[in-house]
Amino acid sequence: ALAASELPVISAVGHETDFTISDFVADLRAPTPSAAAELVIGRKEDFTAAVERLSNRMAAALTHETSTARHRLARMANSYVFTQPQHLLARHRQKIEMQRNTLRDLLRNRIEAPRRRLDAFPLLLHHTLRSRLDDAARRIDEHGADLGRTMAKRRERESHRVERLQQALTLLNPYAVLERGFSITRDADGHIITDFSTLAVGDKLETLNHSGTISSTIDSLEPKESS
Repeated sequence: ALAASELPVISAVGHETDFTISDFVADLRAPTPSAAAELVIGRKEDFTAAVERLSNRMAAALTHETSTARHRLARMANSYVFTQPQHLLARHRQKIEMQRNTLRDLLRNRIEAPRRRLDAFPLLLHHTLRSRLDDAARRIDEHGADLGRTMAKRRERESHRVERLQQALTLLNPYAVLERGFSITRDADGHIITDFSTLAVGDKLETLNHSGTISSTIDSLEPKESS
């Protein structure tokens, strides 16, 4: 039973001068039950020492992290940004002023250069604009004509397509045959009668033609003779 046990077994009979059979089949042998307990859970002194070591390591790590954070904070507090912020602002203000002057000169040159060209070539500019306007007007007229022809063709194709669909729907409409003199007969549940064998004398029928609905009752049944 000890050898077949799925749970680990320690043989610790104790006070024996010789070995027992359980010592050979157990997973582990101990001289006494107390020794077996120490093998399972360990000595309290060893556990206490391990906890002490981990506590010391954790305290040292926290001290190191605190010291590192304190040094970083001290460096930041003594940095140029916090000790002399006015100099930093003055430097950025000077940089912004230089960029403003550069942008003002650039805009002045951008404005004055086209003005000089306009003053020097007013007639050329007028002819150029007139020519471009004429070209744009011709292109608009051409595009308008092309667009009109395209829309007309597309409208014609869609009209033919709608007509074909209407014809198809008309052919598929089961009520279209009623206008040619045919009728549809249904039983009391609204099922269309397609099989003579499902009817019996006394059944209520409803016949639908193009003018309306006719209600009737079967008085007799005469099966069609086979040819």
